[in-house]
Amino acid sequence: MAISDGNKPQNEPVGGKAIPRRRPDLAEILGKFNDAWSFLECGAFYIENQDEDTGLGPGDGMVCLRHGLALFSVAYDELDLIAGAKAQPG
Repeated sequence: MAISDGNKPQNEPVGGKAIPRRRPDLAEILGKFNDAWSFLECGAFYIENQDEDTGLGPGDGMVCLRHGLALFSVAYDELDLIAGAKAQPG
């Protein structure tokens, strides 16, 4: 089952009708990679600058890192869909 925007599964029946799988747009996927990279940078910033004076802690950084990794996972899954579609004849 693929994940689409908003983490909603694709191809799930809605009102008894199956939704056709939408082929991911490459520009959209690249945007997701960019978003994921931003969250990883945010997490690294929080971890590098954790300090009692700023109120930044390692937990804040971990939240950003985990979210960034989840976004990378979604983007790679969608990229795999495109690669798989190109590999299939027809």
